[in-house]
Amino acid sequence: YGPTETNKKQMQIIKSMLTDAENEWQAIRKSLDSFEQLLKASGAPYIDD
Repeated sequence: YGPTETNKKQMQIIKSMLTDAENEWQAIRKSLDSFEQLLKASGAPYIDD
């Protein structure tokens, strides 16, 4: 017994979806970091946790 072709295909799809989600998350984090830098540079009141 082993993974069927359908299972393998589904795993590939899930892996690529996870990779896409991870890439999007990284992009969002970079955007937030940039925004944070701009906010600090602007001298606006800023609470750093």
